[in-house]
Amino acid sequence: MAVKDHYMPMFEQYNEAENFDCYLERFEIYVEAIGLGLRGQPDADDAGGTVGARVVAIFLNAIGRKYYGILRDLVSPKAPKDIPYDELKSTLKKHFTKPIITIAERHKFIQRNQRPDEKTSEYIVALKHLSLNCKFGEKLDEQLRDRFISGMRDQNTSLKLMEKAGAAELSFNEAVEVALARESAKDESKYLRESAINTEVYTISAYSSGGKHGSGERRSNNNNKHKKGNKERKMCNRCGRKSHDQQNCWFKDKKCNVCQKVGHISRVCYKRSQGVCTVEMDDSDSDIETTLPLPIFTTTKSSDAICVNMNVDDRNFQFELDTGSAVTLISEQAYKEHFKYKLLRGRL
Repeated sequence: MAVKDHYMPMFEQYNEAENFDCYLERFEIYVEAIGLGLRGQPDADDAGGTVGARVVAIFLNAIGRKYYGILRDLVSPKAPKDIPYDELKSTLKKHFTKPIITIAERHKFIQRNQRPDEKTSEYIVALKHLSLNCKFGEKLDEQLRDRFISGMRDQNTSLKLMEKAGAAELSFNEAVEVALARESAKDESKYLRESAINTEVYTISAYSSGGKHGSGERRSNNNNKHKKGNKERKMCNRCGRKSHDQQNCWFKDKKCNVCQKVGHISRVCYKRSQGVCTVEMDDSDSDIETTLPLPIFTTTKSSDAICVNMNVDDRNFQFELDTGSAVTLISEQAYKEHFKYKLLRGRL
């Protein structure tokens, strides 16, 4: 019997973007939900018609104008309302369902690999969908397992699963559980590494021992103090900044510590030497040069630098070994190329 005193929305019209078998399954679930069966029993309901006739009426209304017209042509000279639901369903399935070529379906299945931006869970669903028309029978689980392992993007996980399959019988579901667990662990590990790293990046310039402490400029994602106008200005020849014109530079009357001439400071002096590397904090919002109390030592450069290969966040870099340095530095270019996603904070 139909459900009384309870509003049920009309079932949505069919769209060819949806698989027709899926549409029929959802329609039959809807019919059950409103209290109608699909057996077409002759018992009269409270509306005076048979349950089967009501199901047909709901179905013909649900498929919409376009597909009702197609169905009407297919069953002519009969009227669609006079035909049982099962016959209507069979007629439309023949019309919408294309012939299945098993070889072609298996080829699609075998060629399917995990895409670069595809999660493992999405890859699993794609393989299951492609296997529907492959007719693997009792070999379905084995075929799914083999294709899943062979087509995985993560080669380390793929090799691990191959080892498990070689040592003991491994089902598709077991392979899926291992792959999902490893993917989750890898994502969490990456997140923990990124959140734990306190990264600072400085640009280092070389100056002579007679000058101020260099021009170490701190770059931070959270401290973007440069204004748009600064990018359009040329660099001031007196101090090296872009926040003003050289006519308005605070250092226009200052004496250079390198060449002893008035009108610029050591950081832009063309006579500066390249023998000593020093660091100075540079605040772009201020026109006052800040000197840090850091000792400067004259050193002799050696062409025989000692270099070591190191892995930083799954990337290989070659560093010059300095046993007396308290920090390890990379260039700004290397940061922008490999670590733009890192949060920059802190002070030197």
